[in-house]
Amino acid sequence: MMILNKIKLCNIGSYVGLNEFDFSVSKDRNIILIGGNNGAGKTTLLKSIKIGLYGSYSIGLKTISNQYIDMLKELFNKSALKDSQSTFYIEISYFEVENYSENLITIRREWYVQNSFSENIEFSINNEKRNLAEFDDYFSKMKQRTSIELLNSMIFDGEKIAQVIENGQMPSYVKNLIYSSFNFSIFSTINSDINLYLKRERENSTLSNEEINYFDQKNQFEITQKEKKNIEKRLDERIKALNDSTLKRKDLSEKYREFGGLDEDEYNKFVQDIQLNESIINSKSKEIKSFLNNDYAFALNLNLLKEARKKIVKEIPAQAITMIDLVKENNKYKITNSQYNHIMEILNDIRNGESIHDVDTDIYNSIRIKVNRLNRMKRNGFIESLDKNKELQGYLNVVKDQMRDNEEVEIKGISRRIASINESISEFNEDINEITNNLNKINKNYESELQKLYIFEDKLKKSKKTKSSFLMANKIVDLNISYIKRKTDNVLRNIEVLLIKYFNETISKERFFKSIKIDRDSFDIELITDNEDLLDLNNLSAGEKQILMGCLVKAVYNLSERRIPIIIDTPLARLDSKNRKGFVNKIFKDISRQVIVLSTDEEIINDVKESIDSNISKTYTLVNKGTKSTDVYENQYFGSVN
Repeated sequence: MMILNKIKLCNIGSYVGLNEFDFSVSKDRNIILIGGNNGAGKTTLLKSIKIGLYGSYSIGLKTISNQYIDMLKELFNKSALKDSQSTFYIEISYFEVENYSENLITIRREWYVQNSFSENIEFSINNEKRNLAEFDDYFSKMKQRTSIELLNSMIFDGEKIAQVIENGQMPSYVKNLIYSSFNFSIFSTINSDINLYLKRERENSTLSNEEINYFDQKNQFEITQKEKKNIEKRLDERIKALNDSTLKRKDLSEKYREFGGLDEDEYNKFVQDIQLNESIINSKSKEIKSFLNNDYAFALNLNLLKEARKKIVKEIPAQAITMIDLVKENNKYKITNSQYNHIMEILNDIRNGESIHDVDTDIYNSIRIKVNRLNRMKRNGFIESLDKNKELQGYLNVVKDQMRDNEEVEIKGISRRIASINESISEFNEDINEITNNLNKINKNYESELQKLYIFEDKLKKSKKTKSSFLMANKIVDLNISYIKRKTDNVLRNIEVLLIKYFNETISKERFFKSIKIDRDSFDIELITDNEDLLDLNNLSAGEKQILMGCLVKAVYNLSERRIPIIIDTPLARLDSKNRKGFVNKIFKDISRQVIVLSTDEEIINDVKESIDSNISKTYTLVNKGTKSTDVYENQYFGSVN
């Protein structure tokens, strides 16, 4: 456990002379609230905490070097340097629990720049000074208990944290956070040291032939194993990209149809319909033209013609009687009375009314022929074909109109995007096929290399050096890897549960995610919505990204039970008013036993500040005087006395 107690800055950054911050907190009042606008010295304070604790190690250097010296000279107060002042130091004290005993640790780093640069360290435990050798021993253990990576992971920069997602650094951030919080880094370091030792032994030819064979085969197997994982990762990425593109195409296609657009298949079908139906119409154009000229008017009045023909047929007996009378009167035909009476008797029996139309035989025959012709055309489907052609022509007109609408600018843009996605989908499918083939090959190679490794291991065990340090070292590496894998899986499973819980409690939307999955190998995070859809991290708003990252830090911090300070810089920069209170009250208010908040005058104010007033232990306001100097006002927060 580490709880910061105090920090003293003397001529550091814009802090002229001696400035002191009291970070003491209690169980109920765990927040130190420091207000200051840009340039007031918040970043300098944050940097000073890291340098005070870790010195050159804070920037990844094991010893004092020119890079460390140059960094410090940039950090020192420029006025003090100009006045040739000799006092520049950072003194930091904190409480640490070890073996159930709480100790007050104080580290003072003082630098002298008059003649040559030097760093002097004063170290005490419970106000009892210790020598440099004791500090070196303590510092070595401290770096393992509370590494700089762990402290860095617990510094939450509201303005920059979302960039972790935007810059594609989320997997490495998650891995580093987990490895440092759960001390997995120690096992990784042990493995690196052992592998370095084995490599040197191999190069120095101090190994037996069996050990050399095993060492070389294990290296070859690890190369194959790494290649296999890379191929699997590429395959997963391509499958994910394919699924994402398919979903995008679906969304665009629905939008396309809303605008009356046609997708490629529909467009091609319509074009084929146009070509086919125009071909049908053209092939019958002569027949249709003849029909229109000669038969169309009669076809329209076919029922009237049929009715006329029926009436004419009914009038035939009356007309025949008239004709017989004419025949009898004409002596030329010499019809007898008996014949005449007989014919008249028959005709009178079948006569149905008088002749009205008085149609001659030629007209009747013309009507009969026309009706019979139209009936034949109907039986042969010509009339229906003509009607169909009318329908087709109307359909073609609609299709052509729709295709013309398809040329609208907005629809064109959607169409181009769909076409581009189709190309991408095609490429993804090709890549997936190629990668799958490569994976099948590497899997065979992997199994072969693994079997060889077993054979060499068996030979090594049977050799005279059955209990060789070489074999033991390799076993330690394998056990460490297996341990980290098991522990990581268990940790990630618990983080997933807490992360979805914290996020849904904090976000202003109802039940935004159904679940959150973290890949065990790549540490990629997948967000699953209530609709079972995968949501890309980059589709989150800047505020949602910040909330997700805050929930992740809280989940890791609570699971790891690492009692160290959480430092939150510019906490609400990217959050809207709805999410500010949720972020403050649900995430950072109780995230740690000690929370140090560095805020501008636009963030922790008004009702947001009121919601955490009961948790505030100390307040400070940093005021930049405009001459690269900062005044520190204790127990004040932007003019109000706490």
